[in-house]
Amino acid sequence: GTTPASPTFANFRATGETMGLSKSTTQSAEIRSDRQVSDLIATSFSAGGGFGFELSQDTYDDFFAGALFGSWSTDLGISVATISATASGFDDSGNGLDDIIRLDWDFRNVRMWSGNTGQNFKDFTKVFQGRTDGVSVDLTGLNIRLRGPFTAIDRTLQTSFYTGTGGLEGSIDNKGNPKPKAWGENKNASPILLDAAKNLYQTHDGQIQSIDKVRDEGDPLTDAGVAADFATLDAWTPVAGQYKSCLSCGVFRIGDKPQGKLTVDFKGDASGTYVNSTSEVIGRIVTSHLGADNLAASDIDSDSFAALSAANTAPIHYYTGSNPITAREVIDKLATAIGAIWYFSRTGALTVKRVEPPLRPTATIMEANISSRGGGLKRVTPEQPTYEHRIRWGVNHTPMSENEIAPAVTSVDREFLNAGERYAVSENVGDTSEASVRSKFRKARALQIESFFVAESDAQEEADRRQAIWGLPRHRYTVPVTDGLFAYWVGDVVSLDLDRFGLSGGKNLLVVSVNENAKQNQATVELWG
Repeated sequence: GTTPASPTFANFRATGETMGLSKSTTQSAEIRSDRQVSDLIATSFSAGGGFGFELSQDTYDDFFAGALFGSWSTDLGISVATISATASGFDDSGNGLDDIIRLDWDFRNVRMWSGNTGQNFKDFTKVFQGRTDGVSVDLTGLNIRLRGPFTAIDRTLQTSFYTGTGGLEGSIDNKGNPKPKAWGENKNASPILLDAAKNLYQTHDGQIQSIDKVRDEGDPLTDAGVAADFATLDAWTPVAGQYKSCLSCGVFRIGDKPQGKLTVDFKGDASGTYVNSTSEVIGRIVTSHLGADNLAASDIDSDSFAALSAANTAPIHYYTGSNPITAREVIDKLATAIGAIWYFSRTGALTVKRVEPPLRPTATIMEANISSRGGGLKRVTPEQPTYEHRIRWGVNHTPMSENEIAPAVTSVDREFLNAGERYAVSENVGDTSEASVRSKFRKARALQIESFFVAESDAQEEADRRQAIWGLPRHRYTVPVTDGLFAYWVGDVVSLDLDRFGLSGGKNLLVVSVNENAKQNQATVELWG
């Protein structure tokens, strides 16, 4: 550039600098009798380094403008003299925030801490971590809508879609459809046809553990081995009655056109490691299958995932096929199937817990802690106990009628291929047996659960566990507490102790919901047990 005739200088505020001269050299390759180096030749010099600084108002405006190849527009009309913070937003009676609504308020990170006036910030407690969800404005103020970190999980799980350009991108008939996702051990699934001429099919968008069996009209084809990559699979010379797979991209080819329904047994996602338990699959989904919104390790309560993994190690399966579905829907289904709940903690960490009889309370709520607002504590109508739990297991993804199955199929395979849904039925005795429950509770319920267990024994264990919990009367209480703001969260166990409803001496209950009003310094918890 050209230095102006009368430059105007400004002080540069810095914390330090690393400017310096760097020299590049090359060493002579000449061989000498004295074994010395003939010369070390300087080839270039360069100046470089940087400045450390702390952001301060106005100081670096020229640098930002230069880096962005632009100039500053008119300043936003924000005057600190007209703005004051309130418990529910910002009071702007002086019109200082009129221009700020032009900014993008969606999906911004928000962290909130709670503390007392005069308290050191390091002693504050983080009470919320989430995202902004836009703003609302009126003539006197601006209110920022907040939500938990659910946005990523509310999006479609399949983040890749077929382009229809051939090969792994499918034909024109696949264009725009989501690529399939699968976890665990899936039986008799209908794969996605990518290329009819080459009889190319896909089970999962990514690395899988294995293709265990391919069936045409229920009749197993012969395994011709695993190709090292897609190019090798694509070059395979087809042989009638055989199939060849490529595990790195979740695809396989068959030797000739199928005679009827083509189905496949396979073990799904194995990117890095193969996962097949509920906690492992949920963890894999939120860290590897949300695209740009994947959660980081710090966004997950690893202790809760480890505890759930220890509580339930049963192998499961899940296959999306080409049906679009959100991550939330899948996680809801997987967690519900093993009697678990999931939520984001106050600090924004994804947490999972299996519902168990409430034990080991972390706090006690007594009559002195209960507010009289809204009528005080309420005991909700008791839940009717269950007399039976039926848990689905071993799902056949593609049930087949008798005339769709080839005559050569064995009777054992034929029975499975014909099967629709199979269930394990609770077999508890004593106070939660069907006879005992139905004799005491005329409105007792039978529950049927859609699960993803591979083995009948695991489904049976879960059916018996659930019946032991829900086969007894369970109660709900809504409790407005006087000192409960930011004190309780979903999944906590508390002891409710008062001289009513048989609660004298304390009863352990699970916190299932929390409603807080920071402006009024109030909280209401819903308890179950």
